[in-house]
Amino acid sequence: ILVSMGLFALLLVWFTVTRYQGIVLNEQRNAVTRLAAHVVEEQLASHEGYLIELGMTMQAERRFRAAFRARDTALLHRLISDQFHQYFTTTGLVALKQIALYDNDFNLLTSTDNTAANTSARPLCPTLLALARMRTGTERNKSLTGLCREQGRPYHSAIVPIGGLTVAGYTVIIADPVNTLTQIQSLPGMPYRISLPSGELQFSSG
Repeated sequence: ILVSMGLFALLLVWFTVTRYQGIVLNEQRNAVTRLAAHVVEEQLASHEGYLIELGMTMQAERRFRAAFRARDTALLHRLISDQFHQYFTTTGLVALKQIALYDNDFNLLTSTDNTAANTSARPLCPTLLALARMRTGTERNKSLTGLCREQGRPYHSAIVPIGGLTVAGYTVIIADPVNTLTQIQSLPGMPYRISLPSGELQFSSG
């Protein structure tokens, strides 16, 4: 059964649940569909929390705060690059793809995808950035998360404010959501596969 991600239509990843032979009734099929959708939603919600927590952890570091105030982009670039080799990535909680820093007007300060020693990695998920720019008042003080698609691949993004009541800027963290879906363990006895709309297989549990 092909289960669409429902609320996660932007993800455009199809979640295929392999059914045992003989389970053909619509009610049973629908029950499995609902279960899979619920499990996927819970897993992505947990992943969203990790992305926000990563953003908050970064700005809690004194050296980061000082570099951000001074607009020391060279040091900021090194600090965000370090995140590709620290707790959230080394434990497999987050498959980081990009981190970017913006000022409070969403002018890019620096970004990295950990593939080159420069500050000009092309920002991913521009649609979510556009939504963030449109926010006003206290809405700009809140984290914003969403799913997007770039060149046929899904990404999970979190825009985390830097600072307290007065926002000084934003950290944008982008990760591969497929990584977190491979950790699903709540479908006992039901092997599953994750593939892109192109048919490219990303993961198979059985």
